[in-house]
Amino acid sequence: MNMKKEHLFSTLSITALMTAAAVYATDVLNLDFIASEGFSEGGTLDGTAALDTQSGWYAVEVNGTGIAVCSNQWNRATGWASFSLGIGESAVIETTLRISDADGIFSDGDLLRAGFAHNSVNPGGKTPSIGSYLHTAANGTYWFGSEAATNRITVNSSDTGDWITFTQYITRSAVSNTFTGLAFATNLTKGVNLGSFEASWSQTTDDGSWNDVMRPGIQYLSASQDSAVEIDRWTVYTTAEPPPNPDFIIPSQSGSETNSVIVSIDITRKRAIGGFSGFNRDTWFGIYQDTGSADWISIDGKDPNEWVYEDGNMLPSRGTWDFEKYWNGNDYTYFSEDPLRPGFLDTNEVYSTYSPGRLIYAKELAPHHRTVMSGAGHGRFAEFICWPTNLTHGVLTVSNHQSHAEATSAYFKKIHDVNALMPYWYEVMNESTIQNNFGWHWDSDSWDKLAEFHNAVADRMAVDWPDVKVAGPTDAYAFRDGPDSSFTTWMNTNKKFIELSGKKIGAYAFHAYEHDFTKADQGSYSTVYDAQYSHYNVWSKGRLESFIDLWENEHEIRWGDRRPFVMSEYGILGWDETNYFTYLKSCNAMLVKMMDRPDIMDKMSVFILMLTHWDVANRNAMFVWNYDTETWEKSPAYNYLYFWGDLNGDYLFNRSGSYHLLSRAFLDEDQLYVVLHNNYNNPFSVNLQNTLPAGTTITNAVIKKLYGNGSNLVYEAYTPLTSTTNILLETEATAIVRFTLSGTPELPLEFEDSYYGNKVLEDIDANTDETFTIHIPAGVNENISGGTLYYTLHKADGFSYNPEITFNSISLTNAPDITHAAGVVRCWKQFAVPVPADTLTEGDNTVQLRFPAAGGKITNVRLALVGDGRNFISGIPLLDGGMQVECPTQPGRNYRVMRSADLLQAGSWTEIARFPGSGETEIIEDPDALPQQFYKVEISTP
Repeated sequence: MNMKKEHLFSTLSITALMTAAAVYATDVLNLDFIASEGFSEGGTLDGTAALDTQSGWYAVEVNGTGIAVCSNQWNRATGWASFSLGIGESAVIETTLRISDADGIFSDGDLLRAGFAHNSVNPGGKTPSIGSYLHTAANGTYWFGSEAATNRITVNSSDTGDWITFTQYITRSAVSNTFTGLAFATNLTKGVNLGSFEASWSQTTDDGSWNDVMRPGIQYLSASQDSAVEIDRWTVYTTAEPPPNPDFIIPSQSGSETNSVIVSIDITRKRAIGGFSGFNRDTWFGIYQDTGSADWISIDGKDPNEWVYEDGNMLPSRGTWDFEKYWNGNDYTYFSEDPLRPGFLDTNEVYSTYSPGRLIYAKELAPHHRTVMSGAGHGRFAEFICWPTNLTHGVLTVSNHQSHAEATSAYFKKIHDVNALMPYWYEVMNESTIQNNFGWHWDSDSWDKLAEFHNAVADRMAVDWPDVKVAGPTDAYAFRDGPDSSFTTWMNTNKKFIELSGKKIGAYAFHAYEHDFTKADQGSYSTVYDAQYSHYNVWSKGRLESFIDLWENEHEIRWGDRRPFVMSEYGILGWDETNYFTYLKSCNAMLVKMMDRPDIMDKMSVFILMLTHWDVANRNAMFVWNYDTETWEKSPAYNYLYFWGDLNGDYLFNRSGSYHLLSRAFLDEDQLYVVLHNNYNNPFSVNLQNTLPAGTTITNAVIKKLYGNGSNLVYEAYTPLTSTTNILLETEATAIVRFTLSGTPELPLEFEDSYYGNKVLEDIDANTDETFTIHIPAGVNENISGGTLYYTLHKADGFSYNPEITFNSISLTNAPDITHAAGVVRCWKQFAVPVPADTLTEGDNTVQLRFPAAGGKITNVRLALVGDGRNFISGIPLLDGGMQVECPTQPGRNYRVMRSADLLQAGSWTEIARFPGSGETEIIEDPDALPQQFYKVEISTP
């Protein structure tokens, strides 16, 4: 079972654990200028949503993007919402806008001023008194800031028309009537930082009357130069938190080879993705080999399993077995036919000859480790349970599925009876989708027979070993879009498997291998990013998440529920000739890609072996044999263990400003881990911004990295991080930044659940709304704070244009620029755009994408909703003793409520209830609860 600790509470401390988070900031204005806020198409802004405006300010596109514009020079817009600032407190003003000009030529002059003024100052003439100017120049650029050249941020002429967010921190100082500031800007259209300026500028008031009440304001200064400002968002809030460090923003690096990007980490709330809030290392970290194998080899006093477990906090996690022959102590012996049942294996022989000694050892080392066991394939079946080989292309292929199923059950019985480590997943056959494993390929009904085989094993295991998930088809080369991009291959293979086995199978399994594109016979591309323009065999640049979402969406459409995935192998083909960084960069990219999908990913096992005693010089192993010293030694691949060994914690919300920079964040008590992966062909300069809870500070910061230097893999262990605003991340490198906090914050938990569209593989027609429906169940959106629409696109030669996207007839802005995908071979990528909460509706929601040209497919859409409290368990003491536990549930999930009186005692959890989710809150009474009692809920997919 793939189970996950959701939340704990104690009967002695429910109130403390359910206390709401502290307030860190106070909103003053938060305007999108949309209809739901009271604005109307072409209507004036005066008197709407706490605005006091002079003539000329009006709203446009209120049912779409929502924009405020002004046609009269020197006219202001002031917020009626007032605020006050104490010494050291800041007003934070964020203005998102773009500039257009009718003739494309700017005049040299001030166009806008944004800031605030004292409440008593004449708003018509003095608003704002404090704040920055927006100034256009004749060369086509414009800047935001002040007349001093060092106190401004310049926007290049090539970015004219882009949406830019200008943020000002204006802080009241201890000097009377004096304010200091920090300002920075982000190009939202391109997802890059534009630079910053800070405390060198300060302003005093015109009249010296700054005592208490202030009002935010924007003033349009000049309309004579034929330049128009469109304001998409105006946000003002106050905070007692100090402004960011002066190194907060990277200086603009326009024209350099290094891309700058902002990564924002929210440490004010925890994230439960589909109910999974904790990072389960067993899900994400396993290397390839039988669990517990090679325990007879000693390296400096420890066997390889112990080294891997202690240094990497992981174990080998995928093994195979076959039903052709077995080791009897001196030589291999073939399995016998049951004398009483022709065509069946003798299960007594299976039981008596199989020795799960390595699994006994593995359980002693890590009793809760989760591992995959797979049927070996490669014709390794007793001939008497197989089809005549002249029917199956010379490959021994099981015909007596019942015999194979009961033999599998006998293997698991032996594991159980000797109290060994029970595998969590059983793949019916390793890579059953290739012909030398399943001989019916390429017959027209091969996948029908493959489904029959899987179903027979799944039926038997469901009765004998229901806690083991049967997985398949363990797809080997899952490039199912086809060379003509028609997805015909998908229709005849995986889709058919979903239709025939989707109700019986416990998990879907597949392998993901990229070519080593630095090899001469692969084209000698310098990066995997470059290789995607000439070769489709690339998983890490968009195909992986696209493929999984299509598969999951198809299953849900067909069966109304979901199945998790097992990636029991992933890596690079041809690793025997590659350097170690080339291998690990692809592995890391695929791993980090999937880390934020614990709701559908059950297990990932990287194809790096512990050691290969049958091929001692094998490069793709943690330990390799040194013929000179005649000893085993650690290979460079061992750095994979060092790098990932300490990552842990609860999921946090985070956001990267670039499609090519992957980020994940986790909080483990007072340790904050931020994972960064550069999925691009140039370096990144990362500006890491942390939003901290009140009273929490960062006391230490360190970083470790894996990157390439020529043909060498470089691993840098944790070293002090000198700046959080200019972190160099080399091309295709991976880094972990670890912060130590001043304490362990108690954070609220917010859920994030995904809802799929009603269809998949929609053809794209020119200037046509391609429409999908996403259903939000009743009651879900009551506590929703927002959502993200994921849309997945496929096209043979990529996309050189962006789609128009609407959600319930409202245009979605801030969508990424997808034109970087132009020219990509068999391009398959997933993109995301925010969806405001007030855009969502209970029941059916309509998503429309419109492209200016025909060609390609929208392979599927998915909506991720974020809200509060839905996944909390709670409880109240019963009058007669004991406890009543309330557990919110979701359809398509299984729930198991457990209790413990001692969190530190191993094996102390006792099950008190088990039930399927219905969408309602389940109430469980526990009359035997002790005065000190903890509860947890484990959630799994069926």
